[in-house]
Amino acid sequence: MALDSSYKITALTGKDGEDGASAAFVEIEAPNGLVFKNGSPASLNLNALAIGFTPASNAYVWKKDGTVISGSVSSGITVTAPGVYSVTVGGCSDTATVISVSDGNNGADGTSPYACSVSNENFTVATGTDLKPLSATTYSVTFTAYKGSTRLTAIAPSATIEGGKFYNNSSAGNEAEGIGGGAVFAAGDLTIKKGTEFTGNKHEGSNTRGNGGGAVHTTGQLTINDCIFTNNHVNESNRSAGSGGAVFLNNELNSKSSIINTIFSGDSSIHSGGAIYARTNEGSLTFESLSFVNNSTSDGTGGAIYASTGTTFTVKRSYFYKNEAKRGYGGGAIYFYQASGYVNIEETVFKKNTAEGDGGAAFIVAQGEKISRCTFDANQAFIESSTTEDPEGGALCIDPCNGTIKIDRCTFANNLASGGGTPKGGALYVSSTRGGTVEVKSSTFTLKNRAKGGMGGAIYAGSNIRLTATIAVGNEAAN
Repeated sequence: MALDSSYKITALTGKDGEDGASAAFVEIEAPNGLVFKNGSPASLNLNALAIGFTPASNAYVWKKDGTVISGSVSSGITVTAPGVYSVTVGGCSDTATVISVSDGNNGADGTSPYACSVSNENFTVATGTDLKPLSATTYSVTFTAYKGSTRLTAIAPSATIEGGKFYNNSSAGNEAEGIGGGAVFAAGDLTIKKGTEFTGNKHEGSNTRGNGGGAVHTTGQLTINDCIFTNNHVNESNRSAGSGGAVFLNNELNSKSSIINTIFSGDSSIHSGGAIYARTNEGSLTFESLSFVNNSTSDGTGGAIYASTGTTFTVKRSYFYKNEAKRGYGGGAIYFYQASGYVNIEETVFKKNTAEGDGGAAFIVAQGEKISRCTFDANQAFIESSTTEDPEGGALCIDPCNGTIKIDRCTFANNLASGGGTPKGGALYVSSTRGGTVEVKSSTFTLKNRAKGGMGGAIYAGSNIRLTATIAVGNEAAN
């Protein structure tokens, strides 16, 4: 492993015998560092240290980017350009990556204060460093603790992040749109892999639209797997902005974005999507095996997720607990709005989610598809009693758009619609505004779903609804 104590950005390296099986190995020492910063110094020295054996003085083979450096046969070399340098001697080898960085312009718009630019693909980012690629090539990054008041910016076609922690990073700006990502902003496709954590990151500003993502903002295809997002936040002074407390995805592409095996806890936004804001005109959105706990919006919709796509939005085997949407249209856990889109929610639990509006667990406007094998327990839709608006759907508020949405083998218990004018649908509210149909099959509405002082203790249907093999027992619409 290359030895470098002079700079905070250190190359990722490997060596033979690292598993302890061999007592003989070689290590590259970098006495004046592995970084050219702002063109300085003019050269760097790399020395090969042979441990456990004594090689001949001219037995070393040095390479740059896989090509032998002619005449470099001794234990030390002087380098004047970035690259991947390796040495082999006595059957042992080591590798060191030399990088080039340059100070940025420290712009005030929140999109371009770059602490440095990095030209190599693989490196470790240390405390307080802000990075972007110099060229439009695939950008693959491995991180250890990334902390400070700046953020990573990836402008290449694709970026990959694997491992490490992003905490207490921030972005800010006052432009019209397209700003956000307190920790990471990606203008292309973004993949975040196993073991990456985002904690306490935030985006702040006073923009009007198209911005957000307390931790991550991307305009390309997004793939997240096995990560943790905790206490990330968006704070925008404009109510119509400030979405996606943890993640903001906004693209116009025919892409397939997915988030799998990931935890969102305590994330919050002002407007839409306490944890996730995801919008794509033509692409699909797939969320699977996720946990959402205590996420919220303070003045908007979708306490955990705001989603919109013209194709298919899928949620599978996930858990939503105590998420909250305040002072918006509703959707304590999920708010989906796309009249031409399709929704599939399967094997998912919604428990104690709250909407100050409609749909204590979920508010759905879609053309069709299904909600199957889900549990809705103790969710609430409410409106302050001083207003005359009607809270609709203690668990679900559905507006089917000229198609059919099926509810199959679901359980509704202890859900509540209360306050406002006339609460409707203690568990389920079906809207009549767009001419579609809801089919309820093999489901149960029991254990006191309630429209307090309103109508439809279990179900209120203003549109076509068909019930098949469904049980409704012990629900009420009393005060």
